[in-house]
Amino acid sequence: MKDALWSLTPDGSFTASERDSADQPILITLDPDLSPLENAIWRDFAGKSVDMAGLYNWLLSQTYVKKHLHQILSEYRNNGIIGCEETGDRFAFKRNPIFTFPAKRPTN
Repeated sequence: MKDALWSLTPDGSFTASERDSADQPILITLDPDLSPLENAIWRDFAGKSVDMAGLYNWLLSQTYVKKHLHQILSEYRNNGIIGCEETGDRFAFKRNPIFTFPAKRPTN
């Protein structure tokens, strides 16, 4: 459902909501604020190692989709913020790499 909503309404021109949750965030925008996802990643994975399959499973309870998670993880990996144990010649999320998060979130 989330993938369908994000792909159909990336510009925010359509909305989908739950009537029973008045405080829900706006989900679909052209340039979404990924800071809540980043905060959740650090809250749940600081000081831990987790494979991509585990991260995808965790993502199911979030309002974001795989491309948002990939964007954050790629930035962290490319900047040496998190460790990444890869399999194969080239990096690919589909190869189920293992990410290691430091115990404390680095400050900018």
